[in-house]
Amino acid sequence: MQVVFDPQFDAFVEAHRGARAQQSAYYEKLALLNGAKVALVVTAVIGPLRGHVPHRYTLGAGLCCLVLALLALLYRNLLAARYEYPSANASYAPSTQGGEVT
Repeated sequence: MQVVFDPQFDAFVEAHRGARAQQSAYYEKLALLNGAKVALVVTAVIGPLRGHVPHRYTLGAGLCCLVLALLALLYRNLLAARYEYPSANASYAPSTQGGEVT
């Protein structure tokens, strides 16, 4: 049994897949950038200037915000993967809904 779909549906699925891949890549790059910022600040500022940091609490609050943003982005990517795989399986699973059986 073969399911035949409309070519417009196939084009829509391909466009949707490309958009989701670009969006996921954007959030992965943003998470990587946040992690790099935290590592740079910890090694370049906090290490050598341990007792001489003038706005220590502001720096600490900024680092906490960056770490929270990093965790939020990683959690977003986890949720996107959990949503993306079942929806892709539902879209590509052979069924008679949305197509004609030949």
